[in-house]
Amino acid sequence: MKSICCNRTSLITFLLSLVNVCVLSQVTSKELILDSVQVINIAKSRNAYWVNESFPTPMVKFDESLQEWKVLSTRTKHINRGRCKFTNGCTEITQLILTIDAETGKVKSRKKQKKLFYNYE
Repeated sequence: MKSICCNRTSLITFLLSLVNVCVLSQVTSKELILDSVQVINIAKSRNAYWVNESFPTPMVKFDESLQEWKVLSTRTKHINRGRCKFTNGCTEITQLILTIDAETGKVKSRKKQKKLFYNYE
């Protein structure tokens, strides 16, 4: 009976030490400074968060592998300038991609792309 009791206590001690080793050996990830609300505030201060009834809501997403936030804003407008005045006008789509570092909160890049679609109808 005594050997079973000693085996149980030694087994419990071993399991507890194993659990402690597993918990302490895990790599703790860096705590992020920014959450999505703070990212939206940074994007608004950089005029990169376009909100309007006619525009879609900007997309905010976090990339874990690169540890960065991306804000994608899109706006469309109808124009009749240049070559567009000979067609039925044009639709211009402007996209702005703002990349923010998740650890420091600094803006890494700001890319603006414009695409022009002719309306031939």
